[in-house]
Amino acid sequence: METKMLFEIMRFNVLSAARSKDQSCMLNNATVFAWAKRIFPLYHNEDSFHVPFASLFRVSEEMIDDLSETLDKNKMTFYQLEDYFDVRGIAGHSDAKTSGWDRPKLIYSCRYLKLCGLYDDELWNTLMKPMEHPSESTSVMKPFDRENDLCL
Repeated sequence: METKMLFEIMRFNVLSAARSKDQSCMLNNATVFAWAKRIFPLYHNEDSFHVPFASLFRVSEEMIDDLSETLDKNKMTFYQLEDYFDVRGIAGHSDAKTSGWDRPKLIYSCRYLKLCGLYDDELWNTLMKPMEHPSESTSVMKPFDRENDLCL
């Protein structure tokens, strides 16, 4: 329980610093977004303050790494990505992963990877192909605005 409380204090500190006007404490947008959505910030290990709390992120290091590897190897639409991870529980094929993903986690994790600057426009355009993604997933492509996207 104590570790969970320390995680929430650290999360609050990260999000508070992100909202600060003090330029000396500017954090990368992808890191801030990851903390806001409780995604392990795999691609931001220069700020190692997340490491002691690895088990408390809703999207684990293994999950974000698996998603990243999947996108490295495959260009697919968002619905195909959902099927690959069996998010809707209807894939019914041996390639489907059942690793704790749900739609919001997948959307937020894709947005984290996009904010990291990973992958080319072709991958993101394929993922967001018209009529091949749920409407709520369009947030993956939006720029991150600390003033409007962060809630403390």
